[in-house]
Amino acid sequence: MTNQSTLNEKRSQEEYVIKRHVPQINWVKTNTDGSVRQQGKQAACAGVFRDMHGRWVLGFVYEKSASVIMSKFWGVATALQMAWHSGIPKLTVESDSKIAFESLENPFFCI
Repeated sequence: MTNQSTLNEKRSQEEYVIKRHVPQINWVKTNTDGSVRQQGKQAACAGVFRDMHGRWVLGFVYEKSASVIMSKFWGVATALQMAWHSGIPKLTVESDSKIAFESLENPFFCI
């Protein structure tokens, strides 16, 4: 049987390759996320917009009371709204929340 300290040592030795996926020419890419602190249900969502060269274009951070799913949806929805109001015509949205995209694609989907 493996104890907890051995598991932690194995986890700390793992390596991950992180690669930024560059948007196409004249496109802007936004990465969004949401999270919740369980004590008090304080939620936050954030996003960053970058051009094809990786330069910062826009960003946002908001806090309010919400569930984890709602905070992730809120992040994607806020990014879309900011892009629209900022006149960004070509946008790639990246998020770790499949349910946020499903809710936007299906008008009958309930969160």
